Amino acid sequence: MDTDKPHLSSTPGVVQSADAFMSRLRPPAEEDVPLLTEVVAEIPQEALAPTPQPSILTAEAQAALRQELENWLDMHLTDAVLKVLDGLADQLVARVSQEAREDLLPRLEAVLEPYARPQEK
Repeated sequence: MDTDKPHLSSTPGVVQSADAFMSRLRPPAEEDVPLLTEVVAEIPQEALAPTPQPSILTAEAQAALRQELENWLDMHLTDAVLKVLDGLADQLVARVSQEAREDLLPRLEAVLEPYARPQEK
């Protein structure tokens, strides 16, 4: 063991010096900061209600924007939904077909086995 180097626990004031240094970097906290264990009073519903903002657009401009949005959705939303549904339909057909081959077909063959005609020799 190297006795020339002091150990951290034997160095006086190291923890205090580090704490003082960190305190200088840490912003001061408010005195009434609630702890996680404290119960905070409920916020009144009036405070949660959105406050109406004054519109910077005229009613005519808002109507034009609304109409343009509806037109765009009419043109693009249907195609986007159909693409997604086509992909889902393809996945569904592939999965059901695979499960039918792996599970249903052997079960049907087992049911039909007693009814199979004996092969003539």
